[in-house]
Amino acid sequence: MPITCEFQLNNQRATYFTGKTFAGSIILTTTSDKDIRNIRIRFLGKAKVYWNNTRLYGRFISSIIASENYAYKCEETYVHQQVIARGKGTLLTGCHVFNFLFRIPKSCPSSHIGKYGEISYELLLTVDRPQHTNNIFSKLLTVARRVNLNSFPELKSPVSAEESYYPTCFTLASGKISFEFTLPFRGFASGQILPYSLQISNQSMIDISGYKLELVEAITYIAKHPYYKERKKRWVLAKAVFMDPCLRLTNRQFNRSLQLPSIAPSCRNQCIIQWQHLLELKIIAGGCFGNKSVAIPIVIGSVPLIESVQEGCQENATPTTLHSTLQPISPTGPPVYMMDVPSCLPHSPEENNASHPPLYEELTPPSFDEAMITLFPVRSLEEMD
Repeated sequence: MPITCEFQLNNQRATYFTGKTFAGSIILTTTSDKDIRNIRIRFLGKAKVYWNNTRLYGRFISSIIASENYAYKCEETYVHQQVIARGKGTLLTGCHVFNFLFRIPKSCPSSHIGKYGEISYELLLTVDRPQHTNNIFSKLLTVARRVNLNSFPELKSPVSAEESYYPTCFTLASGKISFEFTLPFRGFASGQILPYSLQISNQSMIDISGYKLELVEAITYIAKHPYYKERKKRWVLAKAVFMDPCLRLTNRQFNRSLQLPSIAPSCRNQCIIQWQHLLELKIIAGGCFGNKSVAIPIVIGSVPLIESVQEGCQENATPTTLHSTLQPISPTGPPVYMMDVPSCLPHSPEENNASHPPLYEELTPPSFDEAMITLFPVRSLEEMD
């Protein structure tokens, strides 16, 4: 029977915020004595970008066309921590329990899985055996970047976007339509209620049927080999349609709110996978007159602005605390060997002396499905090379 391995974490969902520690135990079971060089426990987080492009070239007149495939790729490592759980010797038959403790750096981006790349974090145990293939066991973790919106004063100011246009239908023309879309802040926490204001001035001779709001995630994948190239995708994470008409030669104002879904925070650091969030508003004119839209970039965080909470923006989450979920090992069966592994915590001044945010309620980290929301988009808007 081969070696078996079981990971037990202090969070059953295996979901953690950056800047926090996570602990647990690894249970290694063997059915015979084995010589080993060492047993290593690693915490590894990295990003990978990859896609293929085919280029056609040649002389079309003579129907001679050649093709060449380009494999665009790039990798970045954000955390690589390792401890030696056991040194050289003989691994006796039975269950061996290794306790561990790691810290997730604050600078790590959130987990992500997309069509052209991914950001993944995993816990690995390696049994290094002489003259044998190493036994490697792994456990995937979900990491959510902890973005305190209060650390960015520029997010506290209101932001607006306005547009004016003359709707046309073939050779017919009408008066001007103007509208202004305003948000009280630039940053909102995942799960918050986002208030907004919309002013429409319809001085045309057509009727406006309503408007549509969409929360869009724009993702940029950056490859550096064989040369620098970007690939972009846009996804609609949430949308709402309001069929409130604004008749010709009238003005209307709407003061409403939009419930944000539970999504991963915006990526503000410079990594090879970057994503930002846009709130797009589209005026629905109907018929052949066409629709007009504006977009406001917003920052999604995990800790809401104090001002937004004071003004009545409600949170849609409850706090949780990381608690031990380790289950006891049965006393029957093979012998059990307990071993505490030295904790692998960074000691850089940036980590130890970083200023802490105010003590107020935090939102729960999103689940794996919520953090991987780009796997299940509402619909794909566009794909740009």
